[in-house]
Amino acid sequence: MKLFTLLCLLSALAFSSTLACRCLQQHPQKQFCESDFVIKGRILSRTESGHSQLENVIYTVQIIQNYKREHYGSARRVQIFTASQSSLCGAFFQIGREYIITGSIQNNRWSTSSCSWNTESPSLTPYQRNALKFGYYRNSCACQVEICFPGQCAPPSRNKCVLDQSADNSCFYKENYCYIQGSKWKTSVCEWNTETSPLSQYQKNGWNFAEAVSVVNLLQTTFACCAESGCSCGPQHPQQALCGDNTFVIKARILGRRKLSGAPSTECRVYKVKVLQDYKNTFDPIRGVQKVFTGSSQEPCGVYFNRKVTYIISGYKKGGKLVTSACSWSQKICTVTSFQKFALKTGLYKSNCQCKVKDCTNGNCNPPTREDCVIKTNRYCFQNKNACVKKSQYGALQCGWKSEMLYHSQEQGRQVIPLSDLIKL
Repeated sequence: MKLFTLLCLLSALAFSSTLACRCLQQHPQKQFCESDFVIKGRILSRTESGHSQLENVIYTVQIIQNYKREHYGSARRVQIFTASQSSLCGAFFQIGREYIITGSIQNNRWSTSSCSWNTESPSLTPYQRNALKFGYYRNSCACQVEICFPGQCAPPSRNKCVLDQSADNSCFYKENYCYIQGSKWKTSVCEWNTETSPLSQYQKNGWNFAEAVSVVNLLQTTFACCAESGCSCGPQHPQQALCGDNTFVIKARILGRRKLSGAPSTECRVYKVKVLQDYKNTFDPIRGVQKVFTGSSQEPCGVYFNRKVTYIISGYKKGGKLVTSACSWSQKICTVTSFQKFALKTGLYKSNCQCKVKDCTNGNCNPPTREDCVIKTNRYCFQNKNACVKKSQYGALQCGWKSEMLYHSQEQGRQVIPLSDLIKL
């Protein structure tokens, strides 16, 4: 009898495991484009019916915004069906809260599951809010987002962006969408668009789409001319700035500036700065009032800083002078991300200088070594929200990307907290 009972329990466990809900992580754009409805709604009530467990829970939802089917309108109520059990992929919503809800519509019956993109509205990143508001996802459904496993990833194609499931790609899910680059069918191609793209930044600042496009086109044309004049470089990763030979990384307030004239090729601008912190030199830090040299306005690689504004400034030392350029990592302190602040203050970048950041966005790269962290695409995402850190693998040095969410040890235990709640510069 005991043996029979044990067999029954094992059978039940095996049966329940086969019924367990398993969902592959999907990009919001893919879920948006493959869903019949995408809404922001407030949960009004939850009821259960006596029908099949597959869809026996009914949520009454007030639509606040309909992102996909405009003719359904907003401020109307709809019933959304789901399973009652999480093992059957049932979705759970709290009464009174607002959610982004996606799902399917069959015979005018709305359904969703835990495998759909269902998230509370406040948990959306600013980029995801803009992607919904301005139609980034909706207008890019011609591009496919493919999630693949290691060794099974096909190269990106004209109509497809690829994500390696094994890599830490949380930034791609939160801060990117796959869009068509180019206006002609034969030359257009699908590429990742990052949070820091000029277009999205201008739209965040209140420009409409047409205005943003015209300004970005003007800036891109100007930059192309400068590049032809001799300054051609991509943004530097902060870890490269800290780990380079004879380099400096400081936080400084701009006190004043003046121009030193000479031959056009030797003209430069000198900034008088008050150093607030030196992030690289621990034993002999840069202190007090210093001079920082850069190219003049006639030199494409010159940097312009505003008076009375605090910046992170990096560069190199030459003949005892601090020199910076457009190829160095320099930006206003208010635009430094939470991750960059954390990595600077805790020494995350500096303590991992054995690891090398390798920028391969131009496609010309030798095969990576165990010390390399490679940037093949989405340079801005890795620059703003990742560090190349040492990881133990069979006792040998192995480097890999560490993303925005970090573990912070506390007496209560080990928990994950947002960096924005953890650190301030």
